[in-house]
Parts: sequence; C-alpha cells; structure tokens
Amino acid sequence: MIDIPNGFHAVRRRASRIAGALFLVLGASCAGLSVAGAACASPPISPVTFRRMTCEYLDSPQGIDIAAPRLSWREVSNTKEFTQQSYRILVSSSPAFLAAGKGDVWDSGVTRSPETNLIPVRGRALASRERCWWKVQVWDRQGRRSAWSQAATFTMGLLSPRDWRADWIGLRATGQDSETQAFLSQARWIWYPESGQPREAAPIGRRDFRIPVRIPDGRTVTRAIFIGTADNQFVLSVNGREAGRGDNWRQPRTIDATRFLHPGLNMLSVQASNIGENGPNPAGFIGALKIQYQDGGAPTVISTNAQWMSSQTANAGNAAPSDTGDWRPAVELGANGVQPWGVVSREDLSGDRPPLAARYLRREFDAKARIVRATAYLCGLGFFQCFVNGKPATDHVMDPALSDYEKAAYYVTADVTPLVRSGKNAIGVMLGNGRFFAPRLTSVGSTKDYGVPRLRMQLEIVYADGSRQTVASGPGWSASDQGPIRTNNEYDGETYDARMAFRDWTLPGFSPQDGRWAKAEVLPAPGGQLRSQMIEPMRVTETLRPIRVTSPQPGVYLVDMGRTFYGTVRLRARAARGVTVRMTSGYELLPSGLIKTADNRSAKATDVYTFAGNGVETWSPVFKGQGYRRIQVTGFPGKLSVNNFEGLIEHTDVRPVGSFSCSNVLINKVHDAMREGMRMFLRSAPLDPDRDERQSWMGDPAKDSESEAYNFDVAAFYTKWMDDVRRSQRPDGTIPDVSMYWEFGSGVEWPSVFTIIPDWYAGFYADTRLEQRNYEAMKRWVIAMKKLHGRPDGTLEGAGYGDWCDTYSMDGKGPDSGSTPHDLVSSAYQYHNVRILQQAAERNGMTEDASMWRSIGDALASAFMTKFYDPHTRSYTSGTQCSFVLPLAFGLTPADPAQRQAIVDNLVKDITVTHHNHLTVGLLGVQWLFQVLSDSGRPDVAWTLATQRTRPSWGYMIDYGSRSIWERWDYDTRDPGMNSEALLIQAGNVDAWFYQTLGGIQYDPAKPGFAHILIHPRMLGDLTWVKCRFDSPHGLIVSNWTRQGQYATMNVTIPANTTATVTTPDGAAHEVGSGAWVWRSSVAAGTWAKEGSAQARARY
Repeated sequence: MIDIPNGFHAVRRRASRIAGALFLVLGASCAGLSVAGAACASPPISPVTFRRMTCEYLDSPQGIDIAAPRLSWREVSNTKEFTQQSYRILVSSSPAFLAAGKGDVWDSGVTRSPETNLIPVRGRALASRERCWWKVQVWDRQGRRSAWSQAATFTMGLLSPRDWRADWIGLRATGQDSETQAFLSQARWIWYPESGQPREAAPIGRRDFRIPVRIPDGRTVTRAIFIGTADNQFVLSVNGREAGRGDNWRQPRTIDATRFLHPGLNMLSVQASNIGENGPNPAGFIGALKIQYQDGGAPTVISTNAQWMSSQTANAGNAAPSDTGDWRPAVELGANGVQPWGVVSREDLSGDRPPLAARYLRREFDAKARIVRATAYLCGLGFFQCFVNGKPATDHVMDPALSDYEKAAYYVTADVTPLVRSGKNAIGVMLGNGRFFAPRLTSVGSTKDYGVPRLRMQLEIVYADGSRQTVASGPGWSASDQGPIRTNNEYDGETYDARMAFRDWTLPGFSPQDGRWAKAEVLPAPGGQLRSQMIEPMRVTETLRPIRVTSPQPGVYLVDMGRTFYGTVRLRARAARGVTVRMTSGYELLPSGLIKTADNRSAKATDVYTFAGNGVETWSPVFKGQGYRRIQVTGFPGKLSVNNFEGLIEHTDVRPVGSFSCSNVLINKVHDAMREGMRMFLRSAPLDPDRDERQSWMGDPAKDSESEAYNFDVAAFYTKWMDDVRRSQRPDGTIPDVSMYWEFGSGVEWPSVFTIIPDWYAGFYADTRLEQRNYEAMKRWVIAMKKLHGRPDGTLEGAGYGDWCDTYSMDGKGPDSGSTPHDLVSSAYQYHNVRILQQAAERNGMTEDASMWRSIGDALASAFMTKFYDPHTRSYTSGTQCSFVLPLAFGLTPADPAQRQAIVDNLVKDITVTHHNHLTVGLLGVQWLFQVLSDSGRPDVAWTLATQRTRPSWGYMIDYGSRSIWERWDYDTRDPGMNSEALLIQAGNVDAWFYQTLGGIQYDPAKPGFAHILIHPRMLGDLTWVKCRFDSPHGLIVSNWTRQGQYATMNVTIPANTTATVTTPDGAAHEVGSGAWVWRSSVAAGTWAKEGSAQARARY
C-alpha cells in the first residue's frame, strides 16, 4: 500500500473542479454542435450505457395525468467507480424531432447533477393525449460524454373533465338478475300446523317435513340443487341419506343432491328445529329443489308449499312414504319476503343480496383509411374486458384498479391502433360487478355499494390527414344482461352457461335482434373524479399444471396445483350440452379427503360451468380470483385428469427486483412462502386473498411494503394506494382501519401506514413527493388522534386492535387483540407518527411545523416514559416482547445508553429464556422485532427465531406443509372464523431482514434511494453461503458470501453512479465506488482484505 500525502488529495480535488468546469463548457458546446455527437470528436465517449428508462416508475406508460411527470434511468458501466457529473434530457413531440436533437417539449441543457431518478419534466405545459419521446446523455467526472440512450416514450392522459365526451352507460337491475328470488319464487315458508301462528311464536323443538319426488322414466339427471333455510336449523335427506344442513336462516344453504337421486320414486325429507332460550319464537322452513336433465328439457322444480307433509313425532329421514306418524299437510306461512324473515338470498352467490349477471355492451362504427393512431380510454366499473374487432384491447385482468368510486375511479388508456381497420369495426365490452356492485352489503361488514356496473369509454382515432374521430359510449350502444356470465362475485365465484354465449358479438355484422339485447341506458356518474390508472395492471403472470388428481368419493375429484396462490382456474373438457361442472377452491383438505371450505366462511369460492356441447370447450372465470391451492370438482363428465385443468396466477404485474437464497433450506422455504404471499396481496391495492373480506386492511402493509420492495418494484403501487388511503379520511380527520369499502375503526396503529409509507419512500426511493402530496392530510389525522384519544396525562387511550393475534391469543387463551396494553401501543405509534411528521416538515423546509411537532413529540415521550417505563426493572408495562420492541423501534428509551442496553437485554432474556427461543409478538410487534434485534447488536437472536421449528414459528408452518404464511400462529388448532392459511399478518418485515441482515443490503438514510449503499452481511448460525441480489433505484446490487473451512469470501457489486460502505464481518468499513469487489478472509488472518489490495496480495 502506498501512502499518498494529504496535500496531493487537495491538488487532485482542485484539478477535478477545473476539469469539471472545462468539460461542462466543452460538453455544452459539443451538444450544441451535434446532439448525436457525430460532429464533435472531443471529449471522448464515456463507457456507460442505459437501461430501464421510466416515467413515474413505469415503462413507456400511457395515460399520465401528472402535470410534471418524472423521468428516471439506470446506468451500466464496466468501469469501476463510475460517477455521473451531469446529464442532458431531451423530450420531443415526435421521433423525428428527437433524432434531430430538437427537444421541443423540454431540453434540460447540460445540468450539473448526479441525479438519475425522478427528474421532473420542466418544459412547456403538457397537453391531454400528448405523446412524448425522450432520451438522455450524461457526462462522467472526467468530462467524457456518453452516447445518447435509446428513446423512451410516455403519453399524457385526459387531463381535464372537458376531454371526456362519453356518457356513462349500462343496464339497470331487472328481475332476470335475481336468480335466487327466481329460484324461491314459488316456494313458501311452511311449518307444522301448530296452534297459533308459527311465524310469530312456535314451540321449541323439531318438526319433520317430506315430499315424494319422481324422476321420469328415460330422463338422466345431470344436476339437482336444493336451496333452502330454516329458522333455526335444518337437515336435508334424500332417500334416507343426509345431503346437507344449514344453521343460519339469514343465509340459505345450497346443497348438491345430484348423487342421492335415482330413477323412479325418491323421498325428499327435512328435519327442521326451532331453538331458543326464551320460549316460543318464530319458526319456518323454505326451500326448493331444481332437477336438470341431460336432454336439456324442462327441469323439475319442487318448492315448499302445503303439498309437503309435516310431523312433530315421525322420523322424517326414513325413505318410505307410508311411514306412520302424525303426518299432516304443512301450513303455508307466506312467500319469500314475508315477515319476520324478509327476503332471504342465496348465500353461495352473493350473500345478503341478489346476484347480478354480467353486462354486455357493443357498438359498431366506420373508420376511414390511413389510420395513424387509435387510443381507447376506458373506465368499466366494477371490472371490464374490452374487445375491438374480436380481439382484446389489453392483456389485463380485472381492470380498472380498485377505488372508492364516489371519490375517484381509474380509467385505462390502451393503444388499439393495430386492432382498428378502415371500414366496418366493432367494440364489445363486458362489465363485471367487482366491488362496484358490492359482493356483500351487511352480512360481513357494512359495505359501500355503488349500484349496477357502468361504462364510460371513448375511442379516439387520428388519421394521416390530421382529422380525428371519436367513438364514445352513449345511447347508440346496445346492451344485454342475458349473456353467458350469469353471476360473478369475487367472494363466491362465477357462473357461466356456454349455451347462452353470443356468437361473434364483438365482430362487425353481429345483429343484436334475438330479444336478448336492448338499448343501453345512460346512467349517473359514480361521483368520483376520473383518474388515470398509473400502476402496473393485473395480469396472468404464470400458468400452473396440477401435480395430482384424486377422487375421495365417487363423482368428486380433487385437483392439487401444488402451490398456494391467488388466481383462477382454467377448464378444458368435452361434454354433452347442459352438463354442469362445479369447481370449489380452497387450501386444505378435511380428513375425508374433501376440500375444507370453512376457512372461507360465507364465501363459497365456487365456479360453475355449463357446457354448450361444442366439442372441446376451454373456459376460465373473468371477473374473480381466489387464494387457493386445490379445486374440488363435481359433475365432471368422464374421468378427470391433470390435463383438464390449469391454475392461472393473477396479481398486479409488478417487476421482480430481488432474489435471495442461502445454505439453510428452511430459510429458503420461509422466504418463498413470504414472497408468494406478497404476490397474493398485490391486487391494485393490498388485499387479503380469501374468505368474505378481501379488504384493504391498513395494519399489514406498514412494514410488509418494505419486504415487498426488496422483491418487487412496488413504487407505483403504493403511490396509488396512498391516494386511496387519503381519500378514506373522514371530515373529522380520522381514518378507518380499511381503505375504500368498509368504515371500520378510527384508531392509531393501523392507519399509521399513512405516515410510515411516505416516510419510508423518502429513504428507500428518495421520493419525497408522496409525503408532500399527503402532508396536510397526515397532519390533520395526527392532530385528530390527539383530540379523539388523548388523555390528561399526555398519553393516548387504547385506540386500535393492539398487537393483533400475538401468541398470548393462541388457542383462545387470550383476546385476539393481544396482551400488550392497548394504550401503550397507541401512544407509541402516536409518538412515531409525530416524529415522522417532524422529519417531513424538516425535509420540506416547514420550520414552524417542524418546531411544533418537535414540541409535541418531546411532551409525548416524557408522558410515555412516565406512564409505561419502569426504570428499576428496565421494562415497560406488561413486559411483553411487543412492549419492548415498539419503544426500541421508535426511540422511546432513556437517553443513557446503558439503560437502553438493559432494555435490550431484557427483551433478549424474554425471548431466549422465558419463552425458550420463541417470539410472542403479533401483527405489530413482528413488523419491528427483527430490525430492532439487529440494530441492537443481536442479529443472532433474530436468526434463532427465524430458524425455530416448534410453535409458534414460521418453521412450524413450513413443517406443517404450508406454502404460505398463516394469519395466526395457531392456525392448525383454531376454528376457521378468523384463520386464513395465506395472510401476511405474521410475516412482518422478516423477508426484508433476509436482504438487509443476511445479505446485508441497506440504503443510507443520509443519501437516500441507494445513492449510497450500506453493505453489512452477518454470517449467522450454520449458514455457509448467501446469494442476494437487489435491483435498486440506481441499478443492480449484489451481495454474495461464502465460508468454508478456514476461508471466507464476499463478492459485492455496486451499481454505476453510486458509492458504498462495505462493512466486513471483522467490523472494518471499506468505502468503494461502483463495480465488482471481492474481500477474502481466513481464520488465521482474522481480518478481511479487499482483492487487489497489497494486503490481499501478500496474504493470498
């Protein structure tokens, strides 16, 4: 190693400044002579190329509705320690202008700056529909310019309401939509003829009902479905065999009775029970059996009425119609809708409301020759699929992105130029219910409903002669609700009758004159502002082939996809016309081998397909998805094989940016399970993937988002979702615990995502626009929490769900809200939010606000420590792990380092000694636990938890056979009420810890966005190697290490235009620039040496 005098560095810095000024002059004059560089031979070309040119985090986006969109690029250079010193961006209105070096939209000029991310376009005002082409050139610190990048594009959306010429159209609900009410339209509530009026007061006890059913000779039954309910319980038997039962009169049960029927005479019988603790109360039974036949002829419908016989002493389960007993005609109490029950609805279709068929809308138009561009702007609520001349306009699924439609609705911009042709053209749009026509109204939670689906669309065509044509939705369109999608509901499934398909309805020449089509109706606007969908769309990203098919019972098949995922199923089979197949999705199996559906609660997750009889038919649901692994199939014609089904993985198509693997097999499986869970949640908003909720709960993503960001590019995704959260804010400043559709809660902890994510963006992505856009709303919310929940002692009362589902709640031994005091949790989060707003105010030059937040934070910290901290025991009230973790994470500890260390020691003791190397935290504590342990110098304890295999642990989940992360630690022994196999509640921020601690990749808060990178891997436990890659906002970071025997190696790659501090396991910090670097160590040496250094050459 050669020592260089300090004076030399000073001379070199002065020379560098002179050279920098010189190259700016030369570079600017060179750029003026020739943007392409052909006419300027000096300075020489810098060895840098470009990749991933983005606008607002997106690749060549269409429909940008931000006035000053931000441009980013990543640089690649084989030269070590490459640093950009200046850039020049050209934004042009045509490819020709860009090629000629004319930035008529914006020419940044040679701008001295190392920035490559989120640079706003500062040229003239951008117009609606405007398409822009852009490129960039940079100069390095030696004054060398690069070649120009390849051209990238972005297109502006419709920036003003005046740009919209289209009407909202659709079809209002009709009686044809109410299949449940139609099914029960002839049924009557019945009961045994008691004295008095049974629908007012009937004796407690059981009553039996039966009716004979004859299957006509020569007719083959293909499907027999019973829908019914009883106040309070019932058991349905067919020919003496139990077919199903129900215990909630508000939710009729659907029971498949097909396999219980035989030719000739059958007996349908019911045992109905009236229960109660306070004596006589209303009693009744209502139902209908619909039998369909292979010949496609008229079905047989058996409805409850006075023809049924009833008894209070007989055993109705007996099959023989001549059984003795006091059989008397049942008494009719009234039709469906009679009080006290009101209208009951079929719970496997849409819970507490009638189902709604899909809407089909179409329009034909003529186009001239020489089309230059055709752009469609589409907002179909809830979901839509658009076709132009028979071909899909996009490859998206479940467009548009979810929102509170009274406040905002997203439109999709699609370039359909290749699909539009001169002459006759046709547009066809299918509308699904999505969350617009709510899947539930009240049975799970009070849910916002916006009415029947509706469409606003305009197709704009630009011709070579400069003329324009607009085809807009309006009264001239045709509409139908009589197509093949009879029901669609994300909770319950999709019902498709291929016999009702419209042949060629998306092609020109189709005549909607068969009585199933009508004029489209102009409908009211949903109320919200139309915004461009500036996130990646949902797509089918992967197709799975089943790993096995089993048949636990005759006629019942179980199709196992081998993985847990969110998506749908694709059926491919041949069957006679009218044959119906039912497909129920779920995760686990019952001991009987049948699928376990209880975890989905009232969500039936059942798709139904009726064949048209046209050879091999291929179908998959369009407007729903489901978290599942297995499918239970009934009604399948012939023998089912793995070739008849595929699993379609669907999620927001975020770009993968990270990969992690290591020598520990369990850790790899935990990582894979967490990563798959992330994909399941990313569906235009962070949504749980199963049962009858699928809401955008705010508790999980506060730190899940960081784990997701190491695996996927979620920058655009969470930018959009923060808009959703802001729109959820109430006039009093409070924010519910769920964005968009439910109004639960007004607490502190879960809505804290609204401050935590923007603050994290400022560090992880170096993006402060998110906190700037939301600052006033965040401020109102934090102040509202103080007013609503503040106590005289300066702390907050408990205002949330606590450390939800911690281990103290396991097996019902404690409440789901956990054992950490709720006021401690709420006060800690309020303090954290105050400090976040203080930092935001400081970053954005709001000195008065920063001072205000500092004072509020100081007072709250003092009150918190007085109330919750015991200086004698160095612990917090309750002594739970969460009670330690939150103060350590948020800085609510004594200033004395020794006292803080004592708190850490107590936390470690609780983990390692009191709980025998197990955690006790729930949803909140697990979000901070691992980083707190590592930042406190105890990553070894975090490793012990990560590799634990007994309950509670992630290893226990994996060993149990799960491929996803459970909602609660005791999933395997708890009832299914609040117990999903695939939620991220207990994943916390652990997957980020794999990248940050085992891989050692972290950003430097002082130089955010990974402009300066911190590399500090920990070689923990039995690990012998780690491979970790992360495509950061500046480019690819690699941190790989191995240790074998006496030798260890670290391989690190730092992207161009960044620097890094690499901390080797001996604690030495090494400052490096971009490039690939290697460090080696041996047990004998005890220290690490960088390859190529004099130390390394001497040692190795």
